[in-house]
Amino acid sequence: MQNAFIQIAKYLAYMLTIIVVIVCIQNTLSSVFKLDGYTEIVLTASVVFLVTFICTCCAKKLNVFPS
Repeated sequence: MQNAFIQIAKYLAYMLTIIVVIVCIQNTLSSVFKLDGYTEIVLTASVVFLVTFICTCCAKKLNVFPS
């Protein structure tokens, strides 16, 4: 049981790390491309959703979540 919690914690840590890195890159690029506030919000929400979705699908295929 404890091993399952460790796997889930690792999954969350990897997913959040990917999201933070992508959002930092996006913030750097948004100043270059002069994006307005609404576009940045939509882009950030889309990135968070897609990364969460892809990570969850991969975790299910790798049996990260206990049954």
